[in-house]
Amino acid sequence: MRTEKQIELISKHYKDQISVFSGEPHLMVWTEKGTGFVSVKEMSQNKFDEFLKVALKREEKANNEVKLKQICADFGVLEILQSTAQWRDSIESLLTLFSFALLPTRLVELEKELERAALSFDHQ
Repeated sequence: MRTEKQIELISKHYKDQISVFSGEPHLMVWTEKGTGFVSVKEMSQNKFDEFLKVALKREEKANNEVKLKQICADFGVLEILQSTAQWRDSIESLLTLFSFALLPTRLVELEKELERAALSFDHQ
């Protein structure tokens, strides 16, 4: 069942591919028949699931980034975080990235702070 919240999330993360026709959001999709706009509510379940998966991942990443920026600024590693879009699929990968810049004791403190921040990696 497609919820209004899911449709809004897809619309939010596909602003450059969405238009509103007859009061409903339509997404630009590429199919075997060619390119065209399809109502989000009426598109095939496979296409809807594809768009929703990416939208959930983008939303999760955006929420994590807000938390990460503050924590990284506090630990003096914000520049390292901002130098790459990688290393964000788990706390372990973040710790690996920052292990090149922090002493082991400081890395343990960072790990505790990252765990307290309740970062989400469900859609990575």
